[in-house]
Amino acid sequence: RAEIPCFTVDVAIREFGKKLREKLNGGYREVEMNYDADDTKKDE
Repeated sequence: RAEIPCFTVDVAIREFGKKLREKLNGGYREVEMNYDADDTKKDE
């Protein structure tokens, strides 16, 4: 999982953007926190 093609990352960001828009009604902070946690793991 360490080697991720750039296009896969781009798609993941787009999918995250879709989820974020869907969650804006109430779950925005929860989604944002989950995303930050995943991002930290990737950097390690």
